[in-house]
Amino acid sequence: MATFWFYVSGFGSLLSVVFWLRDEWRIIREAKKYYRILYPAIFVILSVVAIRQYQLIDEMTKIENEAAAISKNWPSLDGIKFISKGERLGIIMAGQTFLEKYKRQFPDTYKDIQELKKGRLGDYTSKTDFSKNSKEYDDLEDVCGATITIVRNLAKK
Repeated sequence: MATFWFYVSGFGSLLSVVFWLRDEWRIIREAKKYYRILYPAIFVILSVVAIRQYQLIDEMTKIENEAAAISKNWPSLDGIKFISKGERLGIIMAGQTFLEKYKRQFPDTYKDIQELKKGRLGDYTSKTDFSKNSKEYDDLEDVCGATITIVRNLAKK
């Protein structure tokens, strides 16, 4: 709701400047003092920049809040050793879904986690051999730890 009122007041301010400029332009043209238009033009440009910055900050705050909510119940990095394969896969998939949702904002991070996941887990299939099963467990631990670290760093909380 606060965003709505921000846009309404911003639009109202810009509209009042436009109407003022319309009236002022006649006076400026007659007096040939075009430099008088500089102040309102700078005001409009700075207002547009401020609104854009507000949008970017608001978007980043939403991303941080979502990352905090997703990673809230995840174990610590030391606790990964004590969770099951299914829990590790769940964390990896949740982190991947989150990063995929915001891959426009974090393209390199998304690409890196995809490469790490592909490099460590490949085309994931459950292993039956004990030695492969043990390596799979370690690989899941590595990818899960990376996912937890990335999402929690985006949360900054």
